[in-house]
Amino acid sequence: MNTLYVDIDDTLVTWLPDGDTWQVNADVLAKALAWEGPVVLWSGGGRDYAEMWGDRLLPQLDWTASAKVNPGVEEGDLFIDDSPFDAWKHACIHPRDLSS
Repeated sequence: MNTLYVDIDDTLVTWLPDGDTWQVNADVLAKALAWEGPVVLWSGGGRDYAEMWGDRLLPQLDWTASAKVNPGVEEGDLFIDDSPFDAWKHACIHPRDLSS
């Protein structure tokens, strides 16, 4: 089963210019909720930070959290990240490309 990897900052959560106010990216949230497979929330801020946002925004979804590391890329996995690593650019969608 394919895995969806979702970055937190500037992907699932967008920070407003004041730096203290955030809003959820509804398109990314909808994609995560509709995904039929494992979802991994991840962040350079660490696993605890990713867990905090998962608890807050996706309590109805079975997800796991991870620090931002290079996971083993499997064919069919999808990454939603505002700043993709070269290793998975072929399988990454920028959050702005999800809006309809």
